[in-house]
Amino acid sequence: MNILNCRSVSMSLVFAMAVTSLSSCDNSAPNEQPVADTSTVQAAPPARTIADLKWLAGKWQQTIKEGTLFENWTMASADSMAGVSGLINGKDTLITERIALTLRDGEIIYSPTVSGQNNNQPVPFKLTRSTADSFIFENPTHDFPSVISYVRINTDSVIATISGNPGGKPMSESFYLGRMSRD
Repeated sequence: MNILNCRSVSMSLVFAMAVTSLSSCDNSAPNEQPVADTSTVQAAPPARTIADLKWLAGKWQQTIKEGTLFENWTMASADSMAGVSGLINGKDTLITERIALTLRDGEIIYSPTVSGQNNNQPVPFKLTRSTADSFIFENPTHDFPSVISYVRINTDSVIATISGNPGGKPMSESFYLGRMSRD
């Protein structure tokens, strides 16, 4: 998603997995589940397209003590996807992040915009590694996260992870999202 501020429960996934900022973040994983190993993900081939990432399209969610984290992704065009993430608590829905996945100058860029952060401007993360079932975006100049990854476990589950080294201290948070519908 999950995501630009760990002092909040993060989800971008959506996936933001992003990349989302919500209240009450603790640095523990939301569920006692194994963290996906992304260390063997290979470099992204230079001719990647947004269509290679279309498996992310749909509605995803995870139930946590504060409510339900969600990421919703749609194919906006052949060269872009649009994502939104947030938290549902009872009848209240809080959109915390909007995400654009775009193809720019032959590179895929993940750009989350988190309300109230970075002057409400998007923060670009470049696709650096990928496989058919995973992709990793990085922005080494960003405080946290500096890495956003998605790993498809099967057609209906994904792990979105945000990580970085804020203040020189390694930190990571993973979100275990289940597919609610396809787009």
